[in-house]
Amino acid sequence: MEGGHCLIGLLRAALDSVGCRAYGEHIEKAEAGLSPFPPTTSAKEDPVPISLMSLSLVSRPVTLQEGLKILERDDYRCQYCGLDGRASFENALMMSVDFVVPRARKGKKAQGNLVACCRPCNAIKGMKVYKSFEDAKAHVLAEREKLRKSWEAKTARPMAKAASA
Repeated sequence: MEGGHCLIGLLRAALDSVGCRAYGEHIEKAEAGLSPFPPTTSAKEDPVPISLMSLSLVSRPVTLQEGLKILERDDYRCQYCGLDGRASFENALMMSVDFVVPRARKGKKAQGNLVACCRPCNAIKGMKVYKSFEDAKAHVLAEREKLRKSWEAKTARPMAKAASA
């Protein structure tokens, strides 16, 4: 259990360093072996999103309403590859909101840092930080093209032989 106390100490130090003394109650309950969350909330609703890698606060992902505003602003079109999210139900299922500068890299939840994006482009972009959105877009499109060519090479069927008569 010593490792748990060490982690709690690190979390306390991280919270104190950013001025979040209000969460000391949560830490004290955790040290006492009690749930730090009130009975009406769960761990998923905890108001302290902390990056365990850097022990710093992380901005929350977008809410449904915020996401819909971004999708509306971008006309439900992926800002990397141009996929039209309104063209079909399947396309609509592929749409999400991307942090241009990822949250894991201190990206903020600001309108200028959020774009409509299809899930494949979001996965290709990953958590890398680019000099500009245009650089990110160029990287995503180049990787998509490589993946497409690789897929075509692996799934290409041999040409049908001409029927000899």
